[in-house]
Amino acid sequence: MEKEKEQKVVNPPWVEFSNIEPESSFWRQGTGEAWICDVWLPYWYQLTSLERREYLEKFPPSTESWSMFIENQLELIAKGRIKEANI
Repeated sequence: MEKEKEQKVVNPPWVEFSNIEPESSFWRQGTGEAWICDVWLPYWYQLTSLERREYLEKFPPSTESWSMFIENQLELIAKGRIKEANI
């Protein structure tokens, strides 16, 4: 019997830390770096393309800076620097 994929949805950084832009040093040291590297990015990278689209519909980036951050992440996936989930 195959177990269905169950996962907890992780809020995006623009929701979890709504007052902090992606350019902030918060994301490069301490709490912010640990959270984005150990919690959000692994969650984001394991999503399929369809799941990412649905996620962004549910949680649209709150600012232009966060939109650019997402575009950069999608570009890394498209260029093969980050592996696409095969589920």
